[in-house]
Amino acid sequence: MKFSSFQRLSLPLQTLLLLACTLPILWALLLFDLHRLDHQARTLSGAQVDNLARAFAEEVKSSISSIDLTLVELRDEWQGGYNDFSQVVSRRQAFLEKDIGFQVAIINAAGNLVFSSVRSPSMSMNLADREHFRVHRGLAFGDRLFISKPVMGRLSKRWSIQFTRPLIDASGNFSGVIVLSVSPNYFGRFYNTIDLGKDGSITLARASGEILAQSPDSENAMGKAVADAPFLQPGQAEYGQYEGRSGLDDIERLSSWRLLPKEEMVVVVGQSLDTILASYRQQRTAYFSIGAAISLLLATVGYFLLAGMRQRAIATEALVDSEARWKFALEGAAEGVWDWDVRSGEVQFSRRWKEILGYADDAIGSHIDEWNGRIHPEDKPRVLAELESHLYGTAPTYNSEHRMRCQDGGWKWVLERGMVVSHTADGQPLRMVGTFSDISQRKEAEQLDRERLQALEESRRALQQAQKLEALGRLTGGIAHDFNNILQTLTTGIQLSLFSVKDQGIQTALLACQRAVERGVQLTRQLLVFGRVQEAHLKAVHLPRQMQEIHSLLRGALPSNIEFFVGMPETLWPVRIDPLQFELAMLNLAMNARDAMPQGGQFSISASNVTIAVAANGLATGDYVHLRVRDTGEGMSEEVMQKALDPFFTTKVVGKGSGMGLAQAYGFASQMGGTLTLQSSKGEGLDVAIYLPRSLQEAPAAAPAARAAAPAARSRGRILLVEDDTLVSQTVSPALQKAGFTVDVADNGEEALRCLESQQPFDLVFSDIVMPGAISGIELAEIVRSRFPAMRIMLATGYSERRVETAGIRTLAKPYAVDTLVTALNEELYGAEGPADAEPARHVH
Repeated sequence: MKFSSFQRLSLPLQTLLLLACTLPILWALLLFDLHRLDHQARTLSGAQVDNLARAFAEEVKSSISSIDLTLVELRDEWQGGYNDFSQVVSRRQAFLEKDIGFQVAIINAAGNLVFSSVRSPSMSMNLADREHFRVHRGLAFGDRLFISKPVMGRLSKRWSIQFTRPLIDASGNFSGVIVLSVSPNYFGRFYNTIDLGKDGSITLARASGEILAQSPDSENAMGKAVADAPFLQPGQAEYGQYEGRSGLDDIERLSSWRLLPKEEMVVVVGQSLDTILASYRQQRTAYFSIGAAISLLLATVGYFLLAGMRQRAIATEALVDSEARWKFALEGAAEGVWDWDVRSGEVQFSRRWKEILGYADDAIGSHIDEWNGRIHPEDKPRVLAELESHLYGTAPTYNSEHRMRCQDGGWKWVLERGMVVSHTADGQPLRMVGTFSDISQRKEAEQLDRERLQALEESRRALQQAQKLEALGRLTGGIAHDFNNILQTLTTGIQLSLFSVKDQGIQTALLACQRAVERGVQLTRQLLVFGRVQEAHLKAVHLPRQMQEIHSLLRGALPSNIEFFVGMPETLWPVRIDPLQFELAMLNLAMNARDAMPQGGQFSISASNVTIAVAANGLATGDYVHLRVRDTGEGMSEEVMQKALDPFFTTKVVGKGSGMGLAQAYGFASQMGGTLTLQSSKGEGLDVAIYLPRSLQEAPAAAPAARAAAPAARSRGRILLVEDDTLVSQTVSPALQKAGFTVDVADNGEEALRCLESQQPFDLVFSDIVMPGAISGIELAEIVRSRFPAMRIMLATGYSERRVETAGIRTLAKPYAVDTLVTALNEELYGAEGPADAEPARHVH
């Protein structure tokens, strides 16, 4: 329609035509953005419930694994003929009560209840009709864990889930069922740790749909089944999402599900669509209100604009410019507006544009430099490039997010949008208009989200690191325990041979074997740096004296182009440490320094007494010896230093070492009750600070030169040797007999108790700590202290996760020398005087 024809129309008709052109665009934009917000809300919620479903699935698998392990161990106890099975169950219940509250029942092959942890033994009941009995009868289901659907207790009137395994006699025949009953509420505890909003729910069900547990409203869901869920369809993937209305409470939810194929279960986490879309619906109302207001404004402005056009007969080109300028102003909806004459550099900034930056209306001029000079220096190159890209036709519009300096000197994040609305005949830009929005709150929210994600990732890495260290400690501790028993056998055998062999050549060979065993002892103790500290290895040490002993070892580890300095005053406080672990830590730090200084440099070790007045870096307040180990090597970057104490991280290439030197030193410091910190930067060397707690016990004087072992003085007394390793007892027992003791041997704690109660007189019980069975060495010591208070007790260990808490009990570290053992036994029986004139008291019970 030509302008002249349009002018001849009535003013109301012109207004209607104008609104017919603009309102559809406005509402299309509003509806499109509303659709985007709806999709965004559903996507974010979908990611949340999917993550929660994954976490819930892992929680369920872990719980079922713990329950099955308990079930198998209880079955072994029952079939092993343990005298008081109820006591075993009670111990299990006491141990697991904080995690799993359960009940145990035994059903014989006829279906009769023969044991229950909650029923009187005199009450009979036949459970042959129960699903979990019928499944196992005849062993068609095999020796597998079966998980029943929820059943209502016949007496308790409470719902429970039955975890069962068959009982199989020695002939391989079915002899009954062992049942472990768990309340469905146990699986609902995950719900209490998360926030799904109103009407959210989690469900644990069989793969066939029967509900095992649901939170909230668990009671209402028992005995019912999930209906019309996608995972019930054959051929479905192991996880997915769906929207639907629950058949139990008629609430529409977005749900994420994960199948557990091995357990034949499915977990479902659902969030109410009302909760998901609550924010969206509020935004929708606001959008409709704004759209209506803008529509009314468009109608009003359009009417008066067209009226003015009639009166003033503005030229067509001026009308196009004005219409484009107003279009951007209206789309800005109360945001700042600017109008730039590209040729002259003059810019008209709206009042709102200035208010966003905190300026009064007359505080900013009208030249482009007013805008250019307020852009953040870091953002300016990018912003100018984006502007130039639009001015010369590369980009259809100008859109830029950047920081602008405010009147108070601070910075605000803004969003600028604009476009060129007129060009010269040859296409050069003449005029550009746009909007100016404050997006600081959005940027702060995005930064907060990034920080939260980073904190979550750091927590995950910390947990993974702790699990790695725990696994490594358990592995090395187990190896050390078994290897120390082997070394104990070799040590005792070699020393017995040295006592009796006179041939010089054979003695030389045996002494070489003994030195090899001592090297094995050192290697074994090095394994324990990531396990629990062994009290038997700890000694009060004077560090200057200790450094003198290892000075030549450290000097030998460094090449001649590295200068080595040690500065330790004699006034240093004593520390209680494992000397071998200290030697290994210093050697590792020396070799790290050697690798960091291939062209030479300086390596120094110094120490001082410090008092920590305020707890920091994991150190409690108190007195410490501060070791400072420094080199002038290549140093570390911040990224490498954050991972340097991880035993599974290394920067060394294959063949250049394990990369565990710093991790070992950190493990040593932590085990001793202190800590290790690093300070470095690339090219500035490494400064390692080790803090070791002051020992209240004074360090002993330097030991005299070692002499060849000789048989101990003739001893007397009856010893009960408790040792589960036959090789150890077969060598230690003859050694003690040769020293003059009468020795009885027990293989475990239970056998030792029977010996103590058999009316035989014993003067002392010498027991290993880690033994199979229900009674360890520590528990045996507590029993002896309680029931036989006059009897002496002494322990030995190759490695133990438990500490000896009972005061006054001596512990020897394996492998121990025969003379060391005999001396310790004599001191326990007779004190420092020895057995020459003493006669041990006999303890008969």
